[in-house]
Amino acid sequence: MPAENLKEAIAPESPQETLPLDNQKSLRQRGPFLVFPLLMTIAIIAVLYTNTISTNLEFITPLPDDSQVLSAQTPSPSEPKEIIGFLPFWNINEEERQRYHLLTQVAFFALEIDAEGNIKKIKDDNTEEPGWTTYKSQAFGTMYRKAKDSGAKVVLTIQALGPEVITSVLNDPQKRKRAIHQTLEIIAVKNLDGVNVDFELSGSPAYRTRKNFTQFIQELRTALTAQNPHLTLSVDVFADAAAKVRLWEIPKIAKFADHIIIMAYDFHRMSSQVAGPIAPIRGAPKHWEYDISKTLTDFSKSMPLEKIILGVPYYGYEWQTSSEAAYASTYPRSGSLATYKRVQSLIAQKQTKLHWDEVALSPRLTYVENGKTYQIYYENETSLGLKYDLVNEAGLAGIAIWALGYDGEHPNLWNLLSEKFPKN
Repeated sequence: MPAENLKEAIAPESPQETLPLDNQKSLRQRGPFLVFPLLMTIAIIAVLYTNTISTNLEFITPLPDDSQVLSAQTPSPSEPKEIIGFLPFWNINEEERQRYHLLTQVAFFALEIDAEGNIKKIKDDNTEEPGWTTYKSQAFGTMYRKAKDSGAKVVLTIQALGPEVITSVLNDPQKRKRAIHQTLEIIAVKNLDGVNVDFELSGSPAYRTRKNFTQFIQELRTALTAQNPHLTLSVDVFADAAAKVRLWEIPKIAKFADHIIIMAYDFHRMSSQVAGPIAPIRGAPKHWEYDISKTLTDFSKSMPLEKIILGVPYYGYEWQTSSEAAYASTYPRSGSLATYKRVQSLIAQKQTKLHWDEVALSPRLTYVENGKTYQIYYENETSLGLKYDLVNEAGLAGIAIWALGYDGEHPNLWNLLSEKFPKN
């Protein structure tokens, strides 16, 4: 789930066109085709607004500023959506800024699984794992009480990274059992509400490993239900997981999980050779090989829309670039994380130029410092608002924020959540 863990380039095996809407199909069957009409509407608004906006404004957005127009264009969701916020251990001190009443779940990120299937508590240097330290801390307890008092669930993310650890645990029944047993113990001690599984394995794993991940999720589901039928289970997956052979057998694990959380970001990364959007709604395959529109189309062919959670980033990436132009070449090893908080600080303190990428429906900014040009692709109220509209229009289950605390003291993104996802 963390953006700091670089993934391989997201590229489907072959681009597929979005098909026209078939009015004779049920709502679930029509899922793959709901994305296209909304994107067409967004595209038309973008063109009209771009042609009429005053030329002295640098920041061109695809939607008018009039809130009444926005309300008319954005239908209210028919039922409450899941609003999941990932709170990483390194942001635990930001817990006091969180508006828990706008969330349905807080996912504490994360406790790590080691190669033996144990919850990792001690690092190789014999110091305590920071996730474990935070889990035991007073700050965690404060977060838990505030979230629960606001009506939000608190769940635990268990994480495993890399082929050695993941294959070791998944392909050994005893290690799977150990990981599940220890996870359930921790949930019981803190009276948590469920588990989020974040096993991230790049590339195409062996058939055995894929099958055993599905087995792990099935076994975890069975154990959770036996302990408490109300405990929830969600699984994090890459954006191209429905199009390529990945760790996750989407149709099968969707039967056992309450939600599948699509990590719909990092389409460009710190290591990218050109600056580009990290969560483009559109633009594939002409400008890049994958985008959110195709992601949702592919997933909707493999699982029910009402189980899909769209992961959204509260961050972007910053590079030194060869020019201020969109998709300019980046300097090697110049990429770094740029949280929403950092972006707002740069806008306030530096002479930044604000741009709008009409292809991706994403903002970017440029600035010059010590003769060097820098560029950031990020997310703001407009780009996130379009993604939230997409969630509502397509009938998805909701969104998952990576990550709480990345917005700092700024209320903008909280206000957007309140507007787009009013609680009933």
